[in-house]
Amino acid sequence: MNSYAGVSGGFKVLQEVLETHRNYFSKKLYYKTMLESKNKLMNNIVSTAGPDERARVEGFCQQMRALNEDFQRVEQTAQQWEQVGWL
Repeated sequence: MNSYAGVSGGFKVLQEVLETHRNYFSKKLYYKTMLESKNKLMNNIVSTAGPDERARVEGFCQQMRALNEDFQRVEQTAQQWEQVGWL
């Protein structure tokens, strides 16, 4: 007999949950890699910017900090959801 019978909805539901996990983690890795690439690019721009260009670059730095904080928040929320079984 199916060992997944105790899971509400059975094997089909379990497969759907597994697919949801696969999609989430594949997208997470993609976005994390993309964000790391943008951070490296931003660090290169900041390191080559002269004193007169720092003011213009600072706005971009603030946007990157906000993106990094948002990603971190979403990642932590996803981990919490996974621990309680929502993801």
